[in-house]
Amino acid sequence: MAGGRSLEELKSELSSLYFPLSEATVQGWLSLGESVVPELARFLDNESSLIRNRAIVVLARFGRPAFPALERALKDRDAGNRRTAVVELSKLVREAIPLLMKALDYADPVAPDIIRSLGSMGALARDALPSLLAAIRCPYPLVCKEAILALGFIRQPLDVIVPALVAELRDERLVKVSGVPGSQPVLIPLAGFAESSLIDLGVEAIPHIEDERRRGRVNPQAAERIIARINKHERLNLF
Repeated sequence: MAGGRSLEELKSELSSLYFPLSEATVQGWLSLGESVVPELARFLDNESSLIRNRAIVVLARFGRPAFPALERALKDRDAGNRRTAVVELSKLVREAIPLLMKALDYADPVAPDIIRSLGSMGALARDALPSLLAAIRCPYPLVCKEAILALGFIRQPLDVIVPALVAELRDERLVKVSGVPGSQPVLIPLAGFAESSLIDLGVEAIPHIEDERRRGRVNPQAAERIIARINKHERLNLF
């Protein structure tokens, strides 16, 4: 029994279409221990997308013991459920990285969400660096954009990240970006996101940018502009 409720009662609550998933129900499942994970994973076969979504949320709260089931959830036929699995796994931070990298499929509409989640982990996601470096060269501009931004959040090692971002300064493929509510989306070249990420790396990136300029890998005017903006941001941060 969990808080006075049996496993059958918890299963009934999880599968109810009339009430939202409550924290009490989640805690009820957790109180039964990881031995109930296989029983909970059976809900991933339910015809209802909503019920599968609820099961994903609860499974993620079990952490590592639920990883085999969550790996299945990352392949759910509903993109919204795959996105839920990504969001819930990202809360587990570093230990979820292998699952997220394994699920990364550039053609999947959830791919940008996976990369965004990895980037949000910052330096903890350094294990994902090879996947992100490959992603910036994929044929899907939206995926490339998220990978470029993620590199800026991960930050290290600069001798790997800066050259990769400098190479993207030549990428003129366009990405549609939503502006303020009510405004029309605008098209921004991937090169613009690469420049922003280089600036976000801060003053520690300047020697690496200058090295790329000496090697002829970046337009001198572009290098000067980026370095000037880095220095400007640094001065503003002093106040």
